[in-house]
Amino acid sequence: MCNTQASSSGEKAIVEQLRASGDLMQLQLSIANRIAAAGGGSSSTPVPDGITLARMTSDMRALRSRCMDIDTLYNTYAQPYAQWDSCLRLCNVANTVPGEYVRQLWDLLLKQAWEGAVGAD
Repeated sequence: MCNTQASSSGEKAIVEQLRASGDLMQLQLSIANRIAAAGGGSSSTPVPDGITLARMTSDMRALRSRCMDIDTLYNTYAQPYAQWDSCLRLCNVANTVPGEYVRQLWDLLLKQAWEGAVGAD
């Protein structure tokens, strides 16, 4: 509804800001859900080395209790949990990330997918 009202009044900057905030909230929920799946023993969502069940529980609670800024989502949650696709989506929302860094994230995502496909055999 806010998007519609802002669009009709011609406030493109407000519309973009609302869209980015909505995208960020969806990403936060996605990251939290994937941490929950990994904590439940989902084989499709592996737990990275060094991440304890206590940390996962704490992180899920934090992610579900308040809105996080993009840096916190990236550095505290997506990157440590090796959610490379989420990292890429966060970079897209930030829209200020160097291309070389984005290529490195793609490499990590492709490697993760390859290892998952090879491990499934």
